[in-house]
Amino acid sequence: MLGTRSQKFGLLLLIIFILVATSWNFFNAQKDEFNLNVNAEGNGRVNINPEKTKYLPEKKVALAAEAGNNSTFVKWTGDFESEKETVEITMDSNKTITAVFKKKTEIVNFNDSSLELAVRKALNKPSGPLYKSEVNDIQKLEAAGKGIQNLKGIENLTSLTYLDLGRKWKDGGWNYNIIKDLSPISNLINLNYLDLSGNKIENISPLVKNNGINSGDYVNLRYNNLELGDKDQDMKDIKKLKENDVEIKYE
Repeated sequence: MLGTRSQKFGLLLLIIFILVATSWNFFNAQKDEFNLNVNAEGNGRVNINPEKTKYLPEKKVALAAEAGNNSTFVKWTGDFESEKETVEITMDSNKTITAVFKKKTEIVNFNDSSLELAVRKALNKPSGPLYKSEVNDIQKLEAAGKGIQNLKGIENLTSLTYLDLGRKWKDGGWNYNIIKDLSPISNLINLNYLDLSGNKIENISPLVKNNGINSGDYVNLRYNNLELGDKDQDMKDIKKLKENDVEIKYE
């Protein structure tokens, strides 16, 4: 009888020990897990793999941004930052991460493939549609000696401050653009550096019409088809630019 009671008591102690140990392990497991809160700003969603709300330390989690209709992914913000659509994070702390999406704007087309290539290089975007919301953020465009003939489309690069469309020495010789019409840059009012050397320009009135080209700005018009007599319109336009304290090279 005594042995039976001792056995029962021992079994009871074992059960209690197991329950306490299990509770302790569960508590510690819960304590060591990290929370992941993922949000979407704008029209889009985030695919999470594996999808949970809590993760063990050092667990790898894949996040994939999926833009909705007429939207495009911009970046990840919060406790993790990246501009890649698909990323992998390591759960080493509690994290709140937001995928930012923005509405697509109209597609910009360039009539000149060489100009388009220069724009794509500036954006680091070798393929896919070029949106106005993308190109109007470009501040510097280096497109010297690319054989560009047509500037149509460049009017959408409204943030440009530096534009090099001049000639370029390469492989033992000068490389040129072949631009005649400057009208697409007449409204690029943020320009403060403009190199147009070595083109086929015959009319610089769009530069005079550009109210943003003024004191302290630099314009290079050397080696073009300009008429530089005192009574010629090109020279009159050059004088107007000089009157506005533009540093202009033309001889």
